[in-house]
Amino acid sequence: MTLNTEWGPVRSDRRTIVAYSFDNVLVCRRMDDLSVLWTKSVEPGLELLRIAVSADGTRIAASVGDPLVEDLTRGWRQHYLGVYDGGTGEEVARLQIDGTDWIALSTDGGLIAVVSHERGEKGAVVPAAPIYETSSGRKVASVVHGPVKQGRHQRLEAGITVAFTSDGKYLITSGMATRVWSLGDMAGQHA
Repeated sequence: MTLNTEWGPVRSDRRTIVAYSFDNVLVCRRMDDLSVLWTKSVEPGLELLRIAVSADGTRIAASVGDPLVEDLTRGWRQHYLGVYDGGTGEEVARLQIDGTDWIALSTDGGLIAVVSHERGEKGAVVPAAPIYETSSGRKVASVVHGPVKQGRHQRLEAGITVAFTSDGKYLITSGMATRVWSLGDMAGQHA
């Protein structure tokens, strides 16, 4: 028997829940006794690409799409972000957002940051992190990590991750360099 654990485990900062992917099934467990709270299967032909858990454990996000798309600046075919209630697994939102190499949820799960790559000038790739409201999918902000010139190591250099700080006041993008972005008024709304 071959087991395929694509992503995880990803736990909430407050150590209430843990989520992971197992044979293309999203699994959420309670951390105190490791009992399974819920599971979600992915549609045939698609795969779980990334998982994020809000710090308080109330929301889990899963990036789902076709993993065969290789170009950094092309979105995943049939791609979506599923946002689920951490306790029940009920789908809270299904966002049609492309280009998620990395995702992060704010402390309360009210915001989601998504790593995307845009085409720049002269073959450059521009890694960015748009931020969306999870309830509506409305884009509320975007930060640009910086362009990466075309070259042999472009894929490596353009790779970034994204995370919210536990107080919800800042967004961090990190790759070959690390940048910290103030969320300003959004931090008060989604701490």
